[in-house]
Order: sequence, then C-alpha cells, then structure tokens
Amino acid sequence: MMDTRAWQFLDAIEPGLTLLQDRVIEKKRSGRKHRELDILCRDPKGAYVVVELKRRDVKARHIVGQIIEYMGQVKMEIAGDNKVRGYIIVGEVWPEIRFARSIVPGLDVKTLAEVLGN
Repeated sequence: MMDTRAWQFLDAIEPGLTLLQDRVIEKKRSGRKHRELDILCRDPKGAYVVVELKRRDVKARHIVGQIIEYMGQVKMEIAGDNKVRGYIIVGEVWPEIRFARSIVPGLDVKTLAEVLGN
C-alpha cells in the first residue's frame, strides 16, 4: 500500500464515493484468512468500490490479480446482488495494467497525481 491518505480524496477518485472502511480486514472463513484491502466504498447507485493503492515496486500482474481477488471476495461475501467495481491507484500506469483494464469489467486505474491534483 502507498503511504498516503487517499481516502481523503475519494471525490477525486470518483465523485460521490462514500467510505465504508479504511483498511478492511475480512474475517476468517473456512480456516482461510482473507487478505486486507485498502479502501472499500459505495457509489451513489449502491455499487461497492474496492480501491487499491500501490507503490512502484509491485509487479503489475500482482496488482491486477490482487484487485480482482478482492473484487470477487467483496462480491461473494458482502455485495450480494449489488455490482462491484475497482480502482487501482498507482504512481504510473504500466501497459500491463492498461491491458487488464481493457478486458476486466468494472476495473479502472488512476495515477496518484490525478487523485492528488498534481
């Protein structure tokens, strides 16, 4: 996770997001400990929005796999019939992330500069 308070900039990520939890830790289920996601929000239409903040030194395929896992976990354990979408916030957008974004429904990416208005 990036060392930032991106939850303070939710409207810059997407206008109308409401913070549900910062640093969500899911309960153990079936003996498997679930990982921690950075930010969980809801949009004005009721969709759940997973926000992941990443540093430069994380491999693109790890970032994409992780957010898809988190989006699936939220869908199966929290969202029910509601939609689930995700945002990856990174220092720079690598081609691999653009490729994934083009094929994964509900996945978007923004740079930290876009979020912070730099």
